[in-house]
Amino acid sequence: MNKSELIDLVQANVGKHHPSQLSKAQVGAVLESFGEVAAEALGMNGEVPLPGLGKFKAVSRAARNGRNPKTGETIAIPARNSVTFQAAKNLRDTLNR
Repeated sequence: MNKSELIDLVQANVGKHHPSQLSKAQVGAVLESFGEVAAEALGMNGEVPLPGLGKFKAVSRAARNGRNPKTGETIAIPARNSVTFQAAKNLRDTLNR
């Protein structure tokens, strides 16, 4: 699914939950805003909930040693922040039917 298809599906589904219809431009603006808000919240080591889907969490990864798979040489991998996704129970149940 690409961004345009996502916008089309969200626009079509809004009518099921709300009496007014949103334009594709409005849905696109909401998705863009969500991305910006999520990035900001995760940058502050927060969590971003997605009702019915799960949540994104910022995690810190410790520095460690790794190996270059081509040469076998040991390399130092620096500490860094990353994002994980924890799926909600109803999403896991839906996928595992």
